[in-house]
Amino acid sequence: MIVTRSQGDVEPDPLMRVLHQKGIDAVHIPLVQQRAIHVDVTSIELERYDWIIFTSANAVKYFHDHYKATHFPSSVKVATVGKKTADVAKHYDYPVLINPEQRFTAESLYEELEPRVKKGDRVLIPNSKQSRDLLETKLTGLGARVDVHAFYETIPSTNLTRDQLSMLNNPIYPWCLRVRVR
Repeated sequence: MIVTRSQGDVEPDPLMRVLHQKGIDAVHIPLVQQRAIHVDVTSIELERYDWIIFTSANAVKYFHDHYKATHFPSSVKVATVGKKTADVAKHYDYPVLINPEQRFTAESLYEELEPRVKKGDRVLIPNSKQSRDLLETKLTGLGARVDVHAFYETIPSTNLTRDQLSMLNNPIYPWCLRVRVR
């Protein structure tokens, strides 16, 4: 099996570990990678926000990379989309208030936020350049003032080896795709 999702920052990759534990011969060939986008953080005053909403662990990581020297305001409420995202946020001492427990989607996060976000609340959504605008649209519909800033983007990997390219062209492997391409 060839696993094509990005390498990420976790070593070893948890999916690869599980596949190997189950006796599955798996090879990791990341076809995409994440890259930071420059954000002028001087124009984003964190203390002006009521909420910061993280929709991925990568969003937390790249946000923190930009703000690591900045004190995180205690008045800002944090919402995350799932366990992994919440774990990364907590690792950086961001106080997670909302995290859906069943479904880790923007839709389920919105269901949790809907009764709590008030008209006029200022919301910051640090995300990927390729992120959907569902939360921005729905929260704006509630009367919130939503700012979205892309802190990273997903791009094709450019450093595949000759052996990896050969494996990708070998039709004997079934595929396990873990990436959404837009």
